[in-house]
Amino acid sequence: MHIAGAGRARSKPRWFLGGGGARNRVAAFRQAGVLTEGAPFYLVFSPVSLLDSDHTEMLTETIACAASDSQCSVRLVVIDTLARAMAGGNENSSEDMGLAVKSIDAVKNASGAHVGIVHHSGKNEAMGARGHSSLRAAVDTEVELFRPENENVTTVCVKK
Repeated sequence: MHIAGAGRARSKPRWFLGGGGARNRVAAFRQAGVLTEGAPFYLVFSPVSLLDSDHTEMLTETIACAASDSQCSVRLVVIDTLARAMAGGNENSSEDMGLAVKSIDAVKNASGAHVGIVHHSGKNEAMGARGHSSLRAAVDTEVELFRPENENVTTVCVKK
């Protein structure tokens, strides 16, 4: 599994799993001062499938190795986006979403970290996040971000 990492530091490492947009998000974190140079931060470039138990096992082992190398426990793992991490699956299927939730729980339990999932609302934003209801049932906290077009203000709302 190909990862990019930062050097050793005293704060706990953070993980970010993402595709093409991940580099832009990291740049934005750095520009905003949220992610400082040298902070223990790891970015996974390899595709990760939450529907494949081998991928989940490889991910938990990779997190454990990096935590050991950095001599820090992991505090946060972000999966960006759920759709990308379920590629080829059906997010409306209870079976596929159940496998994804099981994998997320395995990462959380193995690492002791909070696992944040970036997910999108459907075409009808009033209906909330896309996909099977088992995802919403499994999350501890759901946070919605909304920014109208041509606006500079983002509204953050805790849904659950």
